[in-house]
Amino acid sequence: MGLELDPILADSSLVRWLAQQTATPEQVIQEELEVAAARRAFVVEKLLDAGLSESAVLDVTMRLTGISRRDALELIQAHSLARGRRLEAESGIYRKDDSSPTVGEISEA
Repeated sequence: MGLELDPILADSSLVRWLAQQTATPEQVIQEELEVAAARRAFVVEKLLDAGLSESAVLDVTMRLTGISRRDALELIQAHSLARGRRLEAESGIYRKDDSSPTVGEISEA
């Protein structure tokens, strides 16, 4: 679980743009983005495993990975849903649920 859930890797135009701007082969850019995505996935998974509140998971994810709030919310939500859990907007707890909440349902407090 991980790389396929990363919102940054989902943007194929980013690879082309970075390759053009840095004169680096697209394959090298893709490989480095995949390493970065694996690191982000590891951070989110460990924070979710630790049972932190959703605001703490969001805060620490942003600080440790350097990604935007929006990307962090997408990543956390994707990993939570992949685990079969839904983030509770206000309580900061996780519950089993078959519904598919949107990113906006995660508390931004």
